[in-house]
Amino acid sequence: MLLSTSPPTARRNSSARDGCTLLVGYGVAAPFLKVQLADSAAFIPIVDTALLLTDTLTAALLLANSLRWHRRAPCSRSRAATCSRA
Repeated sequence: MLLSTSPPTARRNSSARDGCTLLVGYGVAAPFLKVQLADSAAFIPIVDTALLLTDTLTAALLLANSLRWHRRAPCSRSRAATCSRA
C-alpha cells in the first residue's frame, strides 16, 4: 500500500507539526541573520567540558550494561568444558 494513499496517522501528523514548527522557528530567526554575536573566550572550554562529561557518562553506562550482561549469561552445562570463568 502506498503511504500517500493511506489515511494520516498520528506519526504523520506529528511529522507535519514538527516540520511546521521548524519553519516557524526559522522565520522568527531570519531577521537576526546579520547580527554579529559577541566573542566569548570561554566557548571552547565549555564545549570541551560538556563533551568530557557526556563521554564519561556514556562510557560508565556502557560498562555497567556490559557487566550486567555478562553476569546474566551463565555457562550452560553442555558447554561446561569450553566455558571458563576467570
